Amino acid sequence: MNKQIYQQYAKIKNQIKALEAEAKELEPQIVEDMGEVKSIATTIGLFFITCRKSWTYSQALNELATGLKIKQIMEQSNGTAKAKESQSLTFKAIKAK
Repeated sequence: MNKQIYQQYAKIKNQIKALEAEAKELEPQIVEDMGEVKSIATTIGLFFITCRKSWTYSQALNELATGLKIKQIMEQSNGTAKAKESQSLTFKAIKAK
């Protein structure tokens, strides 16, 4: 086991996490600075505000969705549904006390 590559990977992932948190903190300031403008082109790139919808469905549709999920689980357990597996690397940092 090459311990160095694991340490390097963990260090990079922790740096990415810290930088993403820092960028997230800047977002409200940028949105406020943009005011009513939906996009701003700068010499470093394009900043734009997007709008995403989220839906709340009726009880009847939620019940149908639950029924579908139950049928999917049944097909998984009886072998009718077929699974496709893929591998990916996951890393979770040990939290400092």
